[in-house]
Amino acid sequence: MKRKHLWILALIIGLGLFFRFYMIKQMPGGLFPDEAAEGLDAQNINKGFIQPFYARGNGREGLFYFLIAPVIRLLGSGYWQLHLVSASIGILSVLAVYLLASKLYDQKTGLLASFLMAVGTWHIVLSRTAFRANLIPLFLAMTMYFIVRVVKAGSRKDLIWSAIFAGAFFAGGFYTYIAYRIIVAILGFIAFFLFIADARQKFVWTRRFSKPILIGLISFLSVFAPLGYYFVTHPGSFVGRSSQVSIFNSDLNHGHLGATLIDVTKKSFLAYFTHGDANWRHNISGAPFLSPIVSPFFGLALLVLSLFTLRFLWQCLRRIPKISDLKHVLIVGMFWGMLVPVITTAEGIPHGLRSIGTVPATYILAAIGLLYFAHLTMKVWHYGWMEKLYWGVAALYFAVLIVVAYSQYFVYAKNSSENYYSFRADLSVVSDYLNAHPQKEKNFLVLDLFSEQTPQFLTESTNRPYIIVDPANSYKLHLQSGDRVIFTHSTLFDITKFQASHRNFKIVEYKDNTIGDTDMIVYQAQSTDNQPSFSINADKSFWALNLGDKIYWSWENQSFRPWTIKIWQCSDINCGQQTLVKQNDQNDYFANNDYINIDGTKSNLYYKATAFNQNGSQLKDFGVIKINQYK
Repeated sequence: MKRKHLWILALIIGLGLFFRFYMIKQMPGGLFPDEAAEGLDAQNINKGFIQPFYARGNGREGLFYFLIAPVIRLLGSGYWQLHLVSASIGILSVLAVYLLASKLYDQKTGLLASFLMAVGTWHIVLSRTAFRANLIPLFLAMTMYFIVRVVKAGSRKDLIWSAIFAGAFFAGGFYTYIAYRIIVAILGFIAFFLFIADARQKFVWTRRFSKPILIGLISFLSVFAPLGYYFVTHPGSFVGRSSQVSIFNSDLNHGHLGATLIDVTKKSFLAYFTHGDANWRHNISGAPFLSPIVSPFFGLALLVLSLFTLRFLWQCLRRIPKISDLKHVLIVGMFWGMLVPVITTAEGIPHGLRSIGTVPATYILAAIGLLYFAHLTMKVWHYGWMEKLYWGVAALYFAVLIVVAYSQYFVYAKNSSENYYSFRADLSVVSDYLNAHPQKEKNFLVLDLFSEQTPQFLTESTNRPYIIVDPANSYKLHLQSGDRVIFTHSTLFDITKFQASHRNFKIVEYKDNTIGDTDMIVYQAQSTDNQPSFSINADKSFWALNLGDKIYWSWENQSFRPWTIKIWQCSDINCGQQTLVKQNDQNDYFANNDYINIDGTKSNLYYKATAFNQNGSQLKDFGVIKINQYK
């Protein structure tokens, strides 16, 4: 690499670092529950729960959690710690795109593609969001990079090491996100046509690359083995949530598969040009994935190179193709192939996160189109006096992209209430309050179970000091003097019924945010109700909340492996007679709550709970707890 190119690359990486790490503790200022779920599994890794795939949220690949785990062990469990990991992956992805584009085309293409990606708001937003899918561009680009290195290897050493890394990155991508798996179809499709063409020359290519293919396969199997074994022993985990969001799901296509496919494809493709994902966690809400001054060049290159690709595939069927066109086939194949997981789903379209696999190809195609346009312009209108003008236009073009990226993310998004709450920043405020008041039996958090994942993650250091309360039934709480009831932004609506049912309370904490909305209100009981709703066992590992017509149970996890909790109703505190009222199979280590419906607690009740492992052996006797009469 020339020294000039090295300095330009350093400048681009510097820009990428700025846009991904600047104000990382403030933007985004919260942690959406899906992000928090990633952190919860990382916390479990630090507790010794090691496996390649995790059951939470319909199943999740584990590599991202292994990257998070040492960071939160060192820096603590916070929202910016998770975003720090994502931002680091984002900047490595920018470098990976440079390597791939430079190896496929030339230095100029690599530098321009990496610049467009470094300042692209779509990728900036994703890089600052803690989703494991952020790993796809990195592993996809590096897999393709080392495959190209195998083809272009100038020495035996380079050939062998490139094959090893190609296999390793190819396999490593399966530990990232389900959409990555389409790479098998992409490479398989291209290999099929190459094999047909190779047959016409008595398999010259096959013989030439048989050894690196074997080396790459061994490398692939070595890395993939733990995940492969997991899927063999847990076959239901392989598909995950795909069927729920699939375009073939009748609940989503409403019996019109063809029309739905056309609509989804149209919206997914136009997202690069006109109207992108409205979800602030995936994009600048509603903005196209590419800047209006970038997308035309992307569209131009995609159209032209797609035609080149069709020609190449046709040539493979009839004669030996022009091998120099294979680079176009790889880039075009990456784009259209990685778009398949998007257009085969019918939920949240256009979907910036599911489209993340197209990121490397998108920015490389945009760079190719832009360079071609610049070359054509200078070829047609090339006069000596115009050279400085062209450099001035180029400088202005790059400056506009940088300024717009800054204004869209650090001005527009930063001051948007929708962006603020899309990351549930209010739950960061709530978690800070809970960590400052770590009295579990005194804190009643009014919040839904999905959203609770965020305070679960953020309050791990203080042993999650709260009792979760169903928002719709929070007004039924019977409390003791000093108890605190904590309402978040999403449950402020439930305060009205709570105030109507509770008179002797005062507000002890009221938090507004910088954009003028309320994040949290905390009420504290000034007297004790006749029969408090909350009951807990001796070691505080099992507790109940009596709301009159329902009893909500919660318990601490006893194993990362499947286990069962059984709850009996007892005749008295000694549990002389007992009747099984609830059995909860803990197939997922995080499902630690349940409830029973009752006609009303007209007298004190007694319940006993016991945990058992898969073999039926007792893990823990939680003891007996007394449920107070509800009046």
